[in-house]
Amino acid sequence: MSGEKKEVSLQVQDPDPTHVGRNIVTLDRETKHYLNITSGDIVQIEGSKKTAAIVWPARNDDEGKKLIRADPFIRHNAGVALNEKVKVSKVVPQEGKKVILAPVEEVRIIASGYDRILKKVFWVGP
Repeated sequence: MSGEKKEVSLQVQDPDPTHVGRNIVTLDRETKHYLNITSGDIVQIEGSKKTAAIVWPARNDDEGKKLIRADPFIRHNAGVALNEKVKVSKVVPQEGKKVILAPVEEVRIIASGYDRILKKVFWVGP
């Protein structure tokens, strides 16, 4: 078997409302078979940016339609809008070594000693 990475191009659609905010995308059986993945696996979604999500089964009426259902958070992270195409491929997750927290808008802190408060709230172990 070749080491070539398999990917598919799918059209982005709205998800089931119960999937919003849960980092879930849905893929049909044909796509999962081609990518050699099962529900619960992680895929990379690539638009103008790349992100990852957990695969769940597609609705029965989505079978064979080359769709991926992704919520607004996943679409934002992938840099795509509804009805645009994304490349989807299987990934093997790796353990994270570092996390950087950053505000999405400017934060103005007026309390002194805020650094001690942040260290207490976001304790970093050895």
